Amino acid sequence: LIIIGTVGAMINGSIFPLFAVFFGEILEVFSLPSEQVFGEIHLWAGLYILLGVVSGVAIFCKQFCFSVSGENLTFRLRSRSFRAMLRQNIGWFDDERNSSG
Repeated sequence: LIIIGTVGAMINGSIFPLFAVFFGEILEVFSLPSEQVFGEIHLWAGLYILLGVVSGVAIFCKQFCFSVSGENLTFRLRSRSFRAMLRQNIGWFDDERNSSG
């Protein structure tokens, strides 16, 4: 899961540089004659929509995978520390340093 989350984070990190490149290309399209602008602008508008969809999927993959990995890690840490506390001698629980309050 961490590998999938890392790939999602890398894709998400590359969205803004791609956005800048696309924006530069759109500015170049606007400098064309008006009859060529409409054909080109539909292509770049579609690419912006595709960029948004890819960004949404990448963000979902990143958040979901890292959240599940974090939950699994927290569960393992809590269960191991609880098991370690249950294996202590009975005198360990009488010490003030080991009280819950």
